[in-house]
Amino acid sequence: MAKRKLPEARPNQMESFKNVESAKLFMNFVIQPENAAMISADARYGNGIIDSGKLMPADMKTAPEVKTPSDLAKAGSAADACSPEVMKIDTKI
Repeated sequence: MAKRKLPEARPNQMESFKNVESAKLFMNFVIQPENAAMISADARYGNGIIDSGKLMPADMKTAPEVKTPSDLAKAGSAADACSPEVMKIDTKI
């Protein structure tokens, strides 16, 4: 099997983005529980936003593909965020 050549790492393009503040505002909008619930209700998928579950439509509150079984609720965990140094490296990939 021939080895694939890996693409060159792209430079960080953040400086060239024209709407960084707008993107941040949008992300802050999306992570509000009422907005996350509204988007999930429209798209018919769950989300990980705390407190949005109580704002979901009734049929989604009990749907097995959305609701985590109580015996598994503590099985998952959130990952720690990467340090700023690691994020700088990550955005170069």
